[in-house]
Amino acid sequence: MRARRADRRPLPPVLDAVVFAVVGALFGGLPALVLDDLRPAMVSPAACALAAAGLAVVRSPLVQRLMGGGRLDNRAPLRMLIGGTGFTLWLCALGLPWLACSALAVTTMVHVGWSGHRTAAVGLVQGLVTTVVLSAGVRGGWVPSLVDPTTADVVAAVQLLFFALLVINIGLVTRDREEVQRALEDEREQHTRTLLHAATHDRLTGLLDRAEAVRRLDAALAHAAPDAQVAVLFADLDGFKAVNDTHGHDSGDQVLLAVAGRLRGLVRADELVARLGGDEFLLVLTGLPDAAAARAAVARVEAAVAGRYDLGPGEAAIGVSIGLAVATGPAPAPGLVAAADLAMYEVKAGRHAPRVALPADGTAPAPRGV
Repeated sequence: MRARRADRRPLPPVLDAVVFAVVGALFGGLPALVLDDLRPAMVSPAACALAAAGLAVVRSPLVQRLMGGGRLDNRAPLRMLIGGTGFTLWLCALGLPWLACSALAVTTMVHVGWSGHRTAAVGLVQGLVTTVVLSAGVRGGWVPSLVDPTTADVVAAVQLLFFALLVINIGLVTRDREEVQRALEDEREQHTRTLLHAATHDRLTGLLDRAEAVRRLDAALAHAAPDAQVAVLFADLDGFKAVNDTHGHDSGDQVLLAVAGRLRGLVRADELVARLGGDEFLLVLTGLPDAAAARAAVARVEAAVAGRYDLGPGEAAIGVSIGLAVATGPAPAPGLVAAADLAMYEVKAGRHAPRVALPADGTAPAPRGV
C-alpha cells in the first residue's frame, strides 16, 4: 500500500515574496548580463535585476491579494496595468521595447483566465497604446533599442497584429466558455429545483405531499408565538369513489385537480395546502384569532369544495368532510394532523359540526366540540 504523501504547506507570505524577488532578480538580471555588450549603456544589469525583483514581488500572491481585496480575480485592470508596465520597463532596460506585446500577451491571457472575457478588451487597449508610445520613443531616441527604429517598428507592428489576434481569440473563446458554464449552471439549478419539487409535491395536483406538509407544519409550530393559533383542516371528499367507479380514474383525476385549484384559492402565500393521498387534503391556516375563526374557515372550505363538477360527458356531485384541530403555540405536527384526521372521521360518521382538537402532550388527542 502506498503511503499517502503529506500535503505541502504554503510558505509564509513574507518568505513567499522573498522567493519571488530572488527568482525575479535571476531572470531579470541574467538577460541583462548576456546583452550587456549589445544594448545601449543606460541601465546596468544590477538595476535590471533589482527592477525585475520588484516586479516579481508585485506579482507575488501576498501583494496580489492585497491589491485584489483577498481575491486574485479582483481589480483586473489595475493588476494588468502594473504587471504590463513592469514587463515593458524591463524590456526597455534590456533594449528590447519591440517585444512589449509579447509580455502584454502573457499578462492579458493570465488575467482573462482569472477575471473573464471582458478583461481582454483592457489588455487589447493597453497593448495598442504601449506599442504606439514605445515606437515613438524609439524614434525619438529616449527609449533604447538594440535595432534601428525602422526594424523596431516593423517587429512591433507584426507583434501587435499577432497580439491583437491572440487577445481577441482568447476573449471570444473565454466568453463562449463562460456562456456554456452559465447555461450548465442554470440547467443544473433548474434540474435540482425540479427534483426537489418532485420529491416534495404531489405528482398529479402539484400540491405539497404528506411528508413535506408535516415538515413545514412542524417548523411553523416550532416558531409559533405562544398565543398564535394554527389550525389544521383535514378534508376527505365524499362521493369520490363513485366518480372513479362510474366515470373512470381519468374523471377522478379531473375532480382532484379541480379541488386542488379551489383549495389553493383559499389560502395565503404563507399557509399550506397539501394532498395526503387518494382524496384526502390538508390545509394549515395561521393567524386565526380564535376558535370561531377556525370554524368559519371550515365553512369556507366546505362551501368552496362541495358541489357539482363538470366531467365532460357528465357531472359529479362531490361533498367534503372536514376535521379541525387547533394548536395554540408550539406543538408537535404529527399529533396535530392525527387529531384533525380523527375529527374528520367523526364528522364523516356523524355528519355533525366540525370538531377541534387541542394537542398538548404530543400525542393525538381526542377531539372535542367547539
